[in-house]
Amino acid sequence: DEYWKRREQIYQLLGSKNPGLRLSAVALLAELADSAAHSTLLNDTGKQQLQRHIIDTLCLQVRHEGLDISSEGTTDEHAVLQREIISAILARVSQQRHHETLANWSEETISINNARIITPLTISNTTIQATLDLSNTIFHNTLTIRESSIDSIQWRGTQFNTELIADNSLIKTDSLPKYIKLGRFTETRFLTSRNRLTLTFTPHSTN
Repeated sequence: DEYWKRREQIYQLLGSKNPGLRLSAVALLAELADSAAHSTLLNDTGKQQLQRHIIDTLCLQVRHEGLDISSEGTTDEHAVLQREIISAILARVSQQRHHETLANWSEETISINNARIITPLTISNTTIQATLDLSNTIFHNTLTIRESSIDSIQWRGTQFNTELIADNSLIKTDSLPKYIKLGRFTETRFLTSRNRLTLTFTPHSTN
């Protein structure tokens, strides 16, 4: 009960119009996930349910910050919050960075779908076994995947309005994004269970 009560208190902070309070709430929610993962007071089912609720809450907050509501902070403040949330998630799904003190989300589905991502993101030097669901999400800033392995990424209907960069990486996916304004792929392998992946190029009028 104490864990769930703390989650509800943090959830109230996430509803604040003050971006500083929301940022503190994100850190508290990540700490709650870590402490609950190693709790002797919760059984395995209780731990799993709480972790799932925390993940879903963080993903929901990513979507909310992408709305860029002016009364809740500047665009930069919303972007910082998105970056901190996603960094907290990546730290817990990453095999290389996984530490015994952190919650282990490596077998979870991270649903950052139908969102607007307004912050630049980098996935670097890591192995991700979790499923990253980015379907129908619009990236308004660069996503860089460097020296990493992603076991499952879903980005059907996803739009990259700036850049998608992949370097020296392995990406397992059964579809490719709907739109990429500028894509740079070097020493990168795409693996799919389908027969083939199709890229359709539409030349720019000036190039």
